[in-house]
Amino acid sequence: MAGTGLAQVILMAATPILSRLFDPIQFGILTAFLVVPNALLPAIGGKFEVAMVLPKSNGTARRLLGFASQTCVAISLLFMAWILLPGGSSEEYAPLEPIYLLLAGHVLILQYMLNRRSEFKRLGLVKVIVSAVTVTTMLVAGFADAGASGLIFASLLGQAAALAGILYWTAPELRGFVAITSRAARPVLRRNRSFPTLNATSSLLDGITLALPILAFERWCSQAELGQLGMMIRLTAAPTALVAISISQVNLRVVSKLAQSGQSALRHVLVTSGFLWGLAVPSAIVTAIW
Repeated sequence: MAGTGLAQVILMAATPILSRLFDPIQFGILTAFLVVPNALLPAIGGKFEVAMVLPKSNGTARRLLGFASQTCVAISLLFMAWILLPGGSSEEYAPLEPIYLLLAGHVLILQYMLNRRSEFKRLGLVKVIVSAVTVTTMLVAGFADAGASGLIFASLLGQAAALAGILYWTAPELRGFVAITSRAARPVLRRNRSFPTLNATSSLLDGITLALPILAFERWCSQAELGQLGMMIRLTAAPTALVAISISQVNLRVVSKLAQSGQSALRHVLVTSGFLWGLAVPSAIVTAIW
């Protein structure tokens, strides 16, 4: 949790400086650049990465990791094809969006391998790397007057740096990939078919739902207003993300251990849900009254 908190502190501390180095229009371009990749990210691995935490067998976990990675590559390539086709996106930075999706998707997927290994300190460090590299590069780009290009490059570099770190830590787990279309993959796919068919589709709908306000702003409002919305979302989401991400990481590992031992996870889920509701309801009431 300390690493996740530090990552949020870095972002919040740098925001006043960044808001003076870049104008709202440039932040609007960054917000428009990130909206589609962020909408696709919740389903980028077909939820095979979540399934990877559950099995006792490391071999099965590696296969699920391979399925998640291959799904990420396929979605990123389809996204790139859509952009490059006639009638696709005409935005200047659109061809870089699938690259960001590929990098961020693998950062997300490989974090589940760290979760499987209960390496929570490294999970926190991943978020610190993303935040520190992104913010530092943005500051340098701001002083160099690089504009929106600097913001987008910083976002790509932050994900690339985090991916390099996770690949270094998880290198032994990356061996023995099996093609998702091969016959050897079929038994594992059958046992975990609910993850891509049910979990991934609902996650994709959640991602699209969260992206709809930004897409509406992009269509009907100016880029400056879009940039202001993007900055507001980053600041207001930071405290919630601190709690939600930290709890979800530990919660997933606890539930998977209970499942592996044949115990019911219902009590743990109810207690955790009650704790989260206890945090959310008072905050929502205060916000509504205020």
